[in-house]
Amino acid sequence: MELNTIESHGIGAAAERSAGTVRTAKKVFVKTYGCQMNVYDSQRMTDALAADGYVATDAVEDADLVLLNTCHIR
Repeated sequence: MELNTIESHGIGAAAERSAGTVRTAKKVFVKTYGCQMNVYDSQRMTDALAADGYVATDAVEDADLVLLNTCHIR
């Protein structure tokens, strides 16, 4: 399984500085089943979650959020 890295572009940095504490990033594990459109949809979901401070992990055990993206054939 291949996961793409999410670039955070400093997400949450201002909140961390204002709170005076170091916060760890939330992690998301995405497993995709199906066609290339499912892969695209999973990437879009991952990108949307990056805006909320999530970073991808390839270990389900480390994840705060697990997404299973499946396909339902007509």
